[in-house]
Amino acid sequence: MTFARDIGVEEELERHLDAMAGEVAERLRSEGLRARTLQLKARFPDFTTVTRALSLDEATSSTLEVRRAARILLEKHLEREGRPLRLLGVSASGLEKEGPRQGSLFDQPRAEKNDKLDRLVDALQEKYGSKALRLGD
Repeated sequence: MTFARDIGVEEELERHLDAMAGEVAERLRSEGLRARTLQLKARFPDFTTVTRALSLDEATSSTLEVRRAARILLEKHLEREGRPLRLLGVSASGLEKEGPRQGSLFDQPRAEKNDKLDRLVDALQEKYGSKALRLGD
């Protein structure tokens, strides 16, 4: 997404980032895929463009996990030092077909709850539009 004006306010960047991460996660689920790697692309006002990636321990299509990874990339790996951004993008790679998860014994209930929540949000957005419901922090 190329912004109409450069954005330097953290809250505004995070709002855009969260929306993009949600779209990527929803697209993964709609295609029956999970991603092992998430990428963040950013362009600064001087047109310097950087891409950063984060490989996950387990492939995911969870909105919360994709958003968490995108925020980590923005906050810890982008080296913005307060500089505004002109462009921001989120993408996924290392794609795998959805199937049974191996997961840890202790993470299973949380992962299942996240999957159910994501499916519910997807169904509501499909019925009432993409802006009808969004996950909060």
